[in-house]
Amino acid sequence: MADQRLKDDHLRHFDYHRKYPGMPAGDSWARVSCPHLKFNAVLVLHTACTVALWHFGFGIALEAALMRIVNACAAVFVMHGGSHFLATLSTGGQVMTLMSA
Repeated sequence: MADQRLKDDHLRHFDYHRKYPGMPAGDSWARVSCPHLKFNAVLVLHTACTVALWHFGFGIALEAALMRIVNACAAVFVMHGGSHFLATLSTGGQVMTLMSA
């Protein structure tokens, strides 16, 4: 419980000061650029290479390879959404809250 109280104190401090305890004063946040086009291109290229490998390397039909990827994405979506939904039910509608002091 002491560890949880320490984490709660750190989150409370962050909520009030917008920085964690021990961070230097001033604007210590760094903006990291995100090349969305490049990231999405890599994702599409990776998926295309996977489908090509399955098709040409293992003889799986293109439609079957694409359906395997779609089914995997759907399974992850359902499992993540289901676990989040169960978490909100078990905590009375909130997944995470800060304890008041």
